[in-house]
Amino acid sequence: MGFNTTIREIACIANVSVSTVSKALNNSPEISMNTRLRIKRIAIAQGYKPNSTARALKSKNTGSIGIIVPDISSSFFSIMVQGIEARAKKRGLRSYICFSNESLNMERKLVDSFMNHSVDGVIMSLSKQTQSAGINDHLTRLNMHVPMVMVDRVCDHVECDKVVLDDFEAGRSALRYLVDTGCRNIVFLTAIKATSVSQYRMAGFKEEFCCLKKSTGFRLKAFTIELNGYDGFENKLNKVLNENSIDAIIATDELGAIKTHGHLQRKGYMIPNEVSIIGFTNGEMSQNIYPSLTMVSQRAKKIGERALDRLVLRILNKDRDLVPKKIAIKHKLILRETTRQPNFLFDN
Repeated sequence: MGFNTTIREIACIANVSVSTVSKALNNSPEISMNTRLRIKRIAIAQGYKPNSTARALKSKNTGSIGIIVPDISSSFFSIMVQGIEARAKKRGLRSYICFSNESLNMERKLVDSFMNHSVDGVIMSLSKQTQSAGINDHLTRLNMHVPMVMVDRVCDHVECDKVVLDDFEAGRSALRYLVDTGCRNIVFLTAIKATSVSQYRMAGFKEEFCCLKKSTGFRLKAFTIELNGYDGFENKLNKVLNENSIDAIIATDELGAIKTHGHLQRKGYMIPNEVSIIGFTNGEMSQNIYPSLTMVSQRAKKIGERALDRLVLRILNKDRDLVPKKIAIKHKLILRETTRQPNFLFDN
């Protein structure tokens, strides 16, 4: 019979019903161990191959998931996707990876495509345009259609599982470390103003600034540069540097940190003796420029793995009745050459 052997043909050879063969091949406890082994031997001898499509239809699962991220050129999203995909493969899932290119319209099209092509669930990080516009109707539709987990850039108005960095605490930690190294006039610089990650990091920065100013008595000053993109980046930074005695800058993304680093060097600033820099992400570029950048690691791989684990729970209906969770992954400050050593002037 060979490759095209069917369950019905195995049933005839074994002299049992089709349902008995089906249950035996799926290890049902309704069928005795001896019968299961006998039927499996026959199936192997006849070259039986299970019909994966039929099994998927029966289980109502396709064995595939969708992934939507804004930009694969970002080291954060690249590493995060690798974490998702590696974990998915271990669980026997196929991953379809798509990029919104920071476009709301493209994100809508990708959402519609995944709903039309029957994936079991979707992991997504929102585009800048989506977060800037505050539009979420397509996200709500997707969440009603299949299980969805948002990562990194999320929408608080959509009730689904979310896996993020502890961005608020990371913003606090970055400022606290700079103050502990003696910095007093600190810029919070963001070129991703509209994103949720930037907003949470800034909120943490501002709260910690107020706390430190009150508890230490230091003459601290905080400055903010807020942009959506990099148009006018150097002009804005130059203006703040020229008008104030800045001694530290926190940049909310890796590209912003690298651009800040390059601008300061071109202007002749000594890093970190005159101006310290802390950025976010911790990709290869930040490690390999000189002086190497102190960074807040966003734990991209860990975020991807946790998002996949959470999605699988939803797909298998193991956690369907629970309130959606927002899982915050603990950040890690990677100390390198763009910051000085702590002075230990106050208790962290």
